[in-house]
Parts: sequence; structure tokens; C-alpha cells
Amino acid sequence: KLAMSNHYYTYNGEIRRQSKGGATGNSLTMELSRLFGSWWDSQYLGKLESLEIKVMKYWRYVDDNGNVLKAIDPGVRLVEDEETGAQRLEVKPELMEADQQKTEDERTANFLSEVANSIHPSISVKADFPSKNPDKRMPLLDLGIWVSEEQKVKFGFYAKDVSSKFFVPYKSAHSQSMKRSMLVNEGMRRLLNISPDLPWESFVKVMDEFAVKMRRSGYPASWRADTVKTSLQKYEDMLRE
Repeated sequence: KLAMSNHYYTYNGEIRRQSKGGATGNSLTMELSRLFGSWWDSQYLGKLESLEIKVMKYWRYVDDNGNVLKAIDPGVRLVEDEETGAQRLEVKPELMEADQQKTEDERTANFLSEVANSIHPSISVKADFPSKNPDKRMPLLDLGIWVSEEQKVKFGFYAKDVSSKFFVPYKSAHSQSMKRSMLVNEGMRRLLNISPDLPWESFVKVMDEFAVKMRRSGYPASWRADTVKTSLQKYEDMLRE
């Protein structure tokens, strides 16, 4: 409590005390946020379980979390009993038509946001879902995730538009062995971020973009060819194992 309520900093030549909360990047603040995140997860999943909603897959990475579950039916809402305060699911017929105009993943994400925002007043979530994005894939770290026509979760490699367009330059002072290792590992990362059962064209597209980025960074054709070949060989060996 002493540390969390006495964070001092200098601004514009003045020593000030932060009004509340710990310092960003402080080890104590980070550990407390992890503990709070674990508590929040248990409350969130417990509430969904009490509402008899089965979450098939749930994960967290820092302040991002992901959910895989069956779509919520149109018109379903979270309501609170006025006397007991207990929450339950209720189908509201007057909302069914409007819900049917939405995609299943949007409707489900909106419902999950409502549940998530009821856990603690300090946490307000922002939902994302595949159909919200132009390519119908939801970005999560370096993955683009979607549900296939066979109702299976698929994923492909994803990079933000603001990510660097270059690797370590070919003419940098790094050793050749270090640059080769770095590039092969990067190729492997991209391959492993693609569902293994996707068509070969999906892998070709990602590795083409990988080769273009290497060319942009000054690597000659021989380097690019060898890197792609080595990455694919290591990936195939890993699949066999």
C-alpha cells in the first residue's frame, strides 16, 4: 500500500505524486496486475459457467484474452434479479430481430463484453471478432484467427501495418551466422503461425512476403532462396516429429 500510494515523479521541473495507482513498468505494479488478471479470469469464467455457457478455449496474454465458444442465440441478454442481485440469461423477443441482423461472432462478442464489464468497475473491455475486420480474420498478436465453414478455428500469420518493413540489413555488422539464424527463425515463426491443414497457397503467400521483406533489407537472391528452403525443411521435420 505504501508503494502504490506514494509514486513520485518529476514533470516540468516539479516533483509530483501520482494521484492513484503504481508506476508504469514498476515490478510491483506488474506483479499486482498479473495477480489481478488471474483473479479477473476466474471471476469471468466462473460467471459464464454459472450461466451454463461452455467456453471451449480461453487464453490470456497480458491484457488480451481470447474466447472460443458456440454462438449466443439472438435475443439472449444478461439480466439481474432486482431482489437478489443474481444474474441470469433471458431471451428478449423484442431484440431477436435486431440480433439476427448481426453476424454470430458480433452477437457473441457483444454478449461476452457485457459479462466481462460486469466483473469489476476498473476493467472495461473492447471486443474484436473475425467479421469486424476486412479480411474476416481477428488479429491476436501475430495471428489472424477465424472460424472455417467446417466450424473449426483456423489461424494464419499476421503482422500489423505499422510493423517494420525491414529485417536486420544485409550490410549490417552482425556476423553472417547470426543473420542466417535470425532469418531462419523468423521464417519458422511465420510457418508455425499457419494452420497446418490450410492449402499450400496460404504458406506460399506468407513466404513470398517474407522473401520480399528480405529483398527490401538488401539480401541477395541466394540468401533468400536458402533461407526459405531451410525454414521449410525445419518446419517439415518438426511436423514429422
